[in-house]
Amino acid sequence: NNATIDESVPPKVMITTLNASYNMVQGGYEWTVEGRKKGEQTMTIADAASPNQVLTKGELTTIAKSETLTLQFVVEPDRYQLYGWYEDGSKISVDSLEQLKGDEPVAIEVLAYYLQGHASYVLPVKFE
Repeated sequence: NNATIDESVPPKVMITTLNASYNMVQGGYEWTVEGRKKGEQTMTIADAASPNQVLTKGELTTIAKSETLTLQFVVEPDRYQLYGWYEDGSKISVDSLEQLKGDEPVAIEVLAYYLQGHASYVLPVKFE
C-alpha cells in the first residue's frame, strides 16, 4: 500500500470482518499541523453530527452477529476509546467491538488520540 497519507486531516479508520471492510465516517476532530514556516502551527476544529444523529439519519451497515470485528487504523493512534450510541441518545463505553453486538441499531464510535490531536469516527450498524 503506497498511498500517501494526508497529514492535514486525521487518518482513516475502518472496521473489518473476515470478508469485508467498512470505512468509518469521519466525525468531529481537532487537528494541528505544522505550517510552512518553522514553528508555525495551524489547528483545525471540525464539527460534525453526533453519532446518534448519524444513526437516525444515516444508512445502517448490516453485519452478521457471527462476524469477528477488527478495528483497522491507517495510522495507529496513541490510544483510543470505543463507544456505542443508540437512537434514544444514550451512549455506553466498551472495551471491545464484540460488546456492541445487540438487537438494536448502534452507532459505533471510535475516539482516537494522536500526536496532532483527536478525531471521532462513526459507523452506524445493525447486527443480524
